[in-house]
Amino acid sequence: MVNAFYFNKKIIEDFRSAVNKSPIFARKNEYKLLYSKACVLMNRIDSAISYFNSHNEKPKSEEELILYFVEAAILKDGVYQMYENLFREKPPLIESKKWFIDAQTYGKKLFEKDVCPYDDTYFEYLRALIFAHPFETSKGCRSNRVFMSEGEIHMSPWVIANYNDPNREVVGLRIYSNKTLDSLEDIFIGFSNLKNYLLERYNLIPKLTDKINDIINSEKKTWLGHKIVHSNDFYLDLIEIENVYKERFIRIETVSDYKDIYSIKCDSKLNIESIDKVRFILNNKIIKAIDYLNNNENDNAEEELCFIYKRPKNMHEFAHYELEKIFTYLPNERAKIEIGSNEEWGLIQAKNFYSKYAYKYVFIDFENYSYNEIKTLVTVACILGFVEETKK
Repeated sequence: MVNAFYFNKKIIEDFRSAVNKSPIFARKNEYKLLYSKACVLMNRIDSAISYFNSHNEKPKSEEELILYFVEAAILKDGVYQMYENLFREKPPLIESKKWFIDAQTYGKKLFEKDVCPYDDTYFEYLRALIFAHPFETSKGCRSNRVFMSEGEIHMSPWVIANYNDPNREVVGLRIYSNKTLDSLEDIFIGFSNLKNYLLERYNLIPKLTDKINDIINSEKKTWLGHKIVHSNDFYLDLIEIENVYKERFIRIETVSDYKDIYSIKCDSKLNIESIDKVRFILNNKIIKAIDYLNNNENDNAEEELCFIYKRPKNMHEFAHYELEKIFTYLPNERAKIEIGSNEEWGLIQAKNFYSKYAYKYVFIDFENYSYNEIKTLVTVACILGFVEETKK
């Protein structure tokens, strides 16, 4: 049997997926604050609904009831704040009057129809008193707190979790008022009504998810307006691709590595021939990437360009280790090499890889070439080796 008060975790997971599927929220200044608030909402709501789903029974102690309201406040406030941030208006539930209208005191109905507060108002009232905060009514908020007189202050010495109502499960608290100093009152609400109140607010989240998707689609529409027109200069094409990557908040490292291959100056016949072969291969990758980007298929464009990182399978022992150290330990510019440094070890591995494999495809002058040139030529050697393997 499905629990009627089950908080479907897929609702918050869909919201999380929508926020995380585009980099605009984390990286575009316009949305960074929204992204921070969304992260807070996602993480807090996760813990809140996990608590509700594992505590479906009425709280059995004062401590359990207080903790339940802590999680309830997190859920309600989180959803409302995110709604207001996204829609620039109050949520549509702020004037509902259905979940606390049957509040009771000593078996009698607490509210007449004309003094029944909004659900949100009464929830705030309950939360304040359960957290031992006085709840007062001034002229500024009197319109929403029609169940209290002007200047009235309510206080609660304790909450009531163990009251047995023969007709339903209830939770409550004891109230003192500054208007009637010799009186006290115990008020109760149906526990199922409280859960329905929270569930109704949780079910606003799909509206937030839809709004997030609207923002993403609007950005994509803007991106589609920037079309790359292929020129006969592939280096200029790469600059345009890089600009599009930046607009769409895609990491530009792949494009930068392409630019290195298309800009390297060679003084060796072997290098000129090998680089020309690699450029011929990569030209087609660039053209395909442009087509993908012009259709907003960013992942496909990046996948196409990542051909540059292909590695041959049939290399000498430790070749992959050497490649890792070459590309992680060598900076782009040379510096004074310290004995025992990562830079020294990276250079040693570059010489090892060159002497055992790369020499077949490129010439590397370790004394005079920059580290960036060395890494670019190692990349060229790997591409040519990979292409040779696939042709066999």
